[in-house]
Amino acid sequence: MGLVYLLALLSCAKQLPPIVLDDPPTVSTDAAPGLIGMRFRQIPEGMLIISVAEGMGAADAGLVTGDLVIAVDGVPVAGLPVGDARQRVVGPPNTTVELSVQGPLGGPVRAVTVERRPRAEMLPPRGATPTPPPRPAEEILAFRQAIRRGRPSEVVPAIDALVAADFGGERAGDVIGGPLRVAAEQNRKNAEIALDRLVQIESDDWTFYAAVGEGAARAGQPRRAVKQINRAEALRPPDHQPIAGKGGDLGGAARMRRLKMDALVEVGRADEARELAGVYLRTHPRPSVANQYGAKLPEGGRTWSARLPPVPPFEVSLLSGESWSLADARGDVVMLTFWATWCGPCREEMPELEQMYRRRVGQDVRFLAVSIDEPGAGDKIDEKISEWGVTFPVTHAPALGQDFGVSAIPAIRVLNRQGALHYASRGYSPSSVDAVDAQIEVALAEEATGQTALGTAWSAPGGSASLQQFLPMGGVFGVAGRGAHVVVGVEGSPPMSFTGTLPATVEATVDPVPDVHELVAWLDGPVATGVRGLMVRAWGEDGFPRWSLATPGAIFDIAATEKTLWVATAEGAIQLSSDGAVLAHHPEMLITDLAAGADGVWGLSGTQRWWLPDVGPPEQQADALEVSLIDEAGGAISLLTNSQSVVSGRFGEDGQPRTVSVRKDGMIVGLSADGLPSFTWKLSQPARLSAADLDQDGHDELLVAIERQGLAVVRLSMP
Repeated sequence: MGLVYLLALLSCAKQLPPIVLDDPPTVSTDAAPGLIGMRFRQIPEGMLIISVAEGMGAADAGLVTGDLVIAVDGVPVAGLPVGDARQRVVGPPNTTVELSVQGPLGGPVRAVTVERRPRAEMLPPRGATPTPPPRPAEEILAFRQAIRRGRPSEVVPAIDALVAADFGGERAGDVIGGPLRVAAEQNRKNAEIALDRLVQIESDDWTFYAAVGEGAARAGQPRRAVKQINRAEALRPPDHQPIAGKGGDLGGAARMRRLKMDALVEVGRADEARELAGVYLRTHPRPSVANQYGAKLPEGGRTWSARLPPVPPFEVSLLSGESWSLADARGDVVMLTFWATWCGPCREEMPELEQMYRRRVGQDVRFLAVSIDEPGAGDKIDEKISEWGVTFPVTHAPALGQDFGVSAIPAIRVLNRQGALHYASRGYSPSSVDAVDAQIEVALAEEATGQTALGTAWSAPGGSASLQQFLPMGGVFGVAGRGAHVVVGVEGSPPMSFTGTLPATVEATVDPVPDVHELVAWLDGPVATGVRGLMVRAWGEDGFPRWSLATPGAIFDIAATEKTLWVATAEGAIQLSSDGAVLAHHPEMLITDLAAGADGVWGLSGTQRWWLPDVGPPEQQADALEVSLIDEAGGAISLLTNSQSVVSGRFGEDGQPRTVSVRKDGMIVGLSADGLPSFTWKLSQPARLSAADLDQDGHDELLVAIERQGLAVVRLSMP
């Protein structure tokens, strides 16, 4: 859960679904209530413990994260009203409560006696302060001081001491990069002395040479910068690191590439800079870069677009007494903001929206503020609108928030000229209104044809790419494919699944446990994580629940083969059968990313790749240094690419495997057999990737879950 949304939930608690239960609030009694010190969430199976407080009764009784409370004092929790379940846990201090508890990963139900204690015992001691971060090594501090503000004679001894201390146990580039950049701009003499010494040092750490090269570039030493960056490039691992074969270029180390191009121009090697810019533009297609270096953007790029269905028409009464109709706004872009008088972040957002409204007076944009306050709050609404200086139309229509799926406020919905949902957001941050403004600009630029732009795609000569289908789906977050099966993770709904073909439209069903399903898989039906990443749930192909299982730690990733499901958690790797039984638990293996292969799953643990077979013990494979993701063929993706998702599928000629990755900036990059970018697609929203052979022709389709927009099916053929 993002920080902005978390803050919104905390500030606007009245709006939350009643199933979300944390530490019970103070009960209105003569004495302060006794608490057991656990945070939990009520789910259909019981109360799932999210965390326990040290020194309180729950922790002392041995309760842990992932425990499931089945009954309280003999009364089953399942089916109890939310308030009743809460009040059965709370009671007078120094009394006890009897809980029936099932541990993480299932097992027998055990009886636990827990003591209630005063709330004050949960609070930290008066004057307590958080543990400060570790202090950097003295050699690091001395180097920072010397290069920034020290005497010139102090710089070289500080560097030598830093090298002798092996850079304080940290990565060389991280230690010297920042101070060297600052010195190059504020203390040029010390920077030059430092560079003269640093270029004499040999290292096997590519970040060392990258930092020295950047420092040289900023200090006006372009020849030295080119030499040092070349040394860094020779040592830097490739963006895509396969188990065997040539690595791939996904556009990582972008800043270092730009610095080298600039330095080449300064030393009169503009032709080399132009050639490098041509490669750079494949993964960063920016016209300003092409103009700066005299290079050409990749030819053949085209905009993909899809038609989004319009939202149902509605008409509301404004506070002024006039009516406001969506039908009357057809042809204009519509910005809806959902708020309430009791919402803290709304008081920050609404004045900024008012400023945006005033800037856009006279444009084809309609603004409407929708209060979701309870009935009878008219005077409070008028008071806030006056206090915040809002002059655009305001209505009091709580039901409209439900129609638009508003789950937290403040929330924004932008409709395009045809009345279709173009953009949705929730929460507030200092930059969130700017993001809304940018999306309004995009919607204004679209033709009034009902088509929404999905970004610009490009494919290299010898390859092809076509958008086969786009399925509009609000709240899409995750996707997984296996064979002809597709699972789509949707916010506030159970995951949707399709086999063979995708429908033209979909309708989400209401989930009794509203979650955001980013991690999904197919195992005899859809599987997804939920409940704050502490539970795995499985459904049948008919959409009915099959089984659920709590885990002892936060879930990082899941991946399924035809036989088993692997779950990577903070408490180790767990293997489950298709019916949810625990086949193996490796608490010593901290796996952070998984990808399903044939008869097993690839896992990434720190700098190691692991093969997790359906049958047999895990096998350690090749090293994977400085990586964050792993694909279905065991290929690892470098941290420098800032990738969010990766997939290896049969996207090549004759169904040969190829790798496709999507960065956090929305750029999708596909690699040819020789590791060069052969397909790119620039999206305006974050996305996740998977693959499925929907038509069973031996050639996979690329599945792209575009956040809050829908699911795209792309036919790829990469050389």
